[in-house]
Amino acid sequence: KTFFFDQQNRNARAEFDLARAVEEAPLAEQLIQDYLTALDERDGWQTSVSAYYLSEKNVNNTASAREIENTGFIKGDGMLPQRAHGLTYNLSVERDWNLFNGHYVHMESSVNGKFYWDNRDYDDVYNRNYLGYRHKSARQTISLLPFYERRWYGNERYNWVSGVRGELTRWLTPNWQFSGALEWGKSRYFSDDAQNGTNRLASATLLWLRNSRQYFYAGVDFNRERTWAKQYGSNLKGLRLGWGQALPYGISSRLSAGISKRDFKGKATLGGILPLGKVREDMIYTASLNLWKRDWQGFGATPKLHFFWKKQDSNLNTLYSYSEHGVRLVIERDF
Repeated sequence: KTFFFDQQNRNARAEFDLARAVEEAPLAEQLIQDYLTALDERDGWQTSVSAYYLSEKNVNNTASAREIENTGFIKGDGMLPQRAHGLTYNLSVERDWNLFNGHYVHMESSVNGKFYWDNRDYDDVYNRNYLGYRHKSARQTISLLPFYERRWYGNERYNWVSGVRGELTRWLTPNWQFSGALEWGKSRYFSDDAQNGTNRLASATLLWLRNSRQYFYAGVDFNRERTWAKQYGSNLKGLRLGWGQALPYGISSRLSAGISKRDFKGKATLGGILPLGKVREDMIYTASLNLWKRDWQGFGATPKLHFFWKKQDSNLNTLYSYSEHGVRLVIERDF
């Protein structure tokens, strides 16, 4: 059992196989088989899928004002909020291979996309792939994961990012968990060299598991993007708060909220031509609530109600300030 709880899967399997060979008591044999089945699941591929319907009134996340700041220019129809209907989908697969003791090779691939059947110019697909090292024990997991990411926007190649990500998850006590991440990436754009540059990310989250039915968390994020043209570079600082609760009648809830500030590094121009006279600054506010019933499943999938709200306030108000809210039915499955 010690090897099992210390995440030493190879050693645990060897011990359980040896015990099964010499153990004759039926109850002990069943317990050993339960542990071996859990090891098979732990060593196998982990897959997660989710999808939901989209009805967007502002798919391009822009302000509805006609004027362009104080320039005297007026937006064309294509620069105003656009409508679109479609589907967003998420798929991830991952696996850990135990080399020896608590040392693992980790492999992971995820795809996140939006498909709009009536406005294909805004189709958006991300694919990120990891292949790296992971060390596990009963109290913590440490990962060092090189990655490669590719994005397609409007059915055309948009950019690629290569870099490395470090992660730490550690139980400080049975009820308190710390998780942190550091990431560095180099990005290249296929049609706009001015946005080429580097990204640096730091993130930290503290989780309090109050009891088996309730938890709270708080997190901070910092992202620094440096680009060839200063106006596209920025610093983003954010704060996250969340609460999860198992409610009566088998209902679960997850409430989250966040606030972040993004400061750009150079005076903004529109299309690289029209000067806007300011360095762009955005304040971003978000809130969401997920509700689901734990025993409502079909074909292993769980339906969840997702209520969301987002507001962005920009000092370039007529271009980048907007808000959105709504409710979605999300279908999720893990296997």
